[in-house]
Amino acid sequence: MAGIIAGTVTKTKIVGYVGAMEILAMKRGEEGFRLGVQEVCSDCEVLVSYIGSFDDIAKGKEAGLAMIDAGADVLMQYADAAGLGVIDAAKEKDVMAIGAGGDQSSLAPDHVVTTCLQELAPMIVSLVQEVIDGTFTPNQVRLYGYDTGAYKLAPLNENLVSPEQAEIILGYRDKLEAGEVDLPHLLE
Repeated sequence: MAGIIAGTVTKTKIVGYVGAMEILAMKRGEEGFRLGVQEVCSDCEVLVSYIGSFDDIAKGKEAGLAMIDAGADVLMQYADAAGLGVIDAAKEKDVMAIGAGGDQSSLAPDHVVTTCLQELAPMIVSLVQEVIDGTFTPNQVRLYGYDTGAYKLAPLNENLVSPEQAEIILGYRDKLEAGEVDLPHLLE
């Protein structure tokens, strides 16, 4: 979803993804971001940086500033607290950012397009139901998507997203929520 958003709102056709660590979950996030960007902007360039930390805000900002210097006008962060630095870089250089986890619009109201929200409750309920049903299998990877309610999109910033862009973005969100999009199993 973040890739769809970035590819839809970019003006430079250069967008950036900053991950905390080069681990499977973050690599899946990167690949999903790339796929989303390519879905709506086949000639966009995706810059990627892993900063090696979940909590080094300065490294997040440094990565964000480097991407902006390379022409990126939309940054996505999947870096926990270090992502605050990415948002700060976007604010400082007057470009757009996409948050992750909890709603981050208040951090830079004039620069955060939206946040890809992660809702843990549907995941926990699903696991508890497996235990109750006697079908729980330990050490099994489970994938949750928009169609399970585990992920949502915070409101779009109407000052950064045109009505036409919002229609594209929300159209993809609606398809994901309805389970109408077959996503590849990323980086098995």
